[in-house]
Amino acid sequence: IVGGGIPLAAGAGLTAAYKQTGQVTLCFFGDGAAQQGGFHESLNLAAVWKLPVVYICENNCFALTTPNRDECCIENIGDRAAAYGIPGCVIDGNDAFAVYGAVRKAVSRARRGGGPSLIECKTYRWQGHYLGDPEVYRTKAQVQEWVARDPVARFVRELDRLGIVPAAEAAAIDGDAALAVDEAEKFALESPPPGPETLTEGLWAPEKPLPAASVSGRTREMTYCQALNEALREAMAADPDVVLLGGWFSGEADPLAWFTSDPAFATLRAVREGRVVPIVDAHMTNISHHIAQGVEDVARALYPDLFENEADQ
Repeated sequence: IVGGGIPLAAGAGLTAAYKQTGQVTLCFFGDGAAQQGGFHESLNLAAVWKLPVVYICENNCFALTTPNRDECCIENIGDRAAAYGIPGCVIDGNDAFAVYGAVRKAVSRARRGGGPSLIECKTYRWQGHYLGDPEVYRTKAQVQEWVARDPVARFVRELDRLGIVPAAEAAAIDGDAALAVDEAEKFALESPPPGPETLTEGLWAPEKPLPAASVSGRTREMTYCQALNEALREAMAADPDVVLLGGWFSGEADPLAWFTSDPAFATLRAVREGRVVPIVDAHMTNISHHIAQGVEDVARALYPDLFENEADQ
């Protein structure tokens, strides 16, 4: 649950890099998620493969009820970027202009092929972690100190000072937004409940029609591995959006060597694009899930026991 989007972002970045769309993935997570193993696996993979992902840690000082000082031995999560050889910065997360500037710089770098960046936004959680949270882990004075730094009010004041949006216009925008929310709430309360047939809407990606299978009537004897390789060869030759993800390492014999030796497959430049695969067993499934958004991938696990790690995702 916590940090589950981090490896998914790596998959989205891999899709953008593979299809050369120019897109950049922005991945948001909290300080608690930065202590998860998936954070380290994903940032390392994104750095090695120079994926267009900007990782944005919204550090609100608490992981559920645990203060930062009790969950992490460094002051700044953004400092971890150095371990992966990528840019990292720590900014005031309550300053909209600072956030915009840092993200814009990181996105521009990613689009140029420079790879990922890590941005830590220092902010604060005003409310408890859950309804009825007694909040014994902090004082009311501390909360009020941060409430006074309200990023929205601060942004409005700065827009007024710069002459971009006068205070009166900002107040009118607030009023229009509140009215829109009230109308939406009224519509929802007065609408009939959705029928059971809508229960699974939005859960599954649209099915892609498969070509009709042809049966020649001829049979050949081969090993199971040979059959898998031949099936992959046929699928990848028929559809450039089919890729093989994972499972070979620097110095290992290339399981797709027959692609590089066959001129007919010279255009499949992104089958792996010369990428050496770091060990990301626990999160290969998550990465695979999101690369499927626009690309059909085959995730290869090196050993059967790795499926236990991957099934947990």
